[in-house]
Amino acid sequence: MLNPEVVNNYFDELKQIVNDMQIGSPEVRNCDETGLNFEDSLVRVVAERGSAVVSKTSQSPAT
Repeated sequence: MLNPEVVNNYFDELKQIVNDMQIGSPEVRNCDETGLNFEDSLVRVVAERGSAVVSKTSQSPAT
């Protein structure tokens, strides 16, 4: 997830939140991306009952 577009989107969203909430530096203690979903949309996986575990952890293409 460390590509320029994702990082820029994160900081744009963070800046918007900070501006909307009028947060100043005294109020900032610790910030991270926990709880933010940067994937485009949720994915549903359909598999036959009893089949091996099927999972998908990211929509990003493998590099």
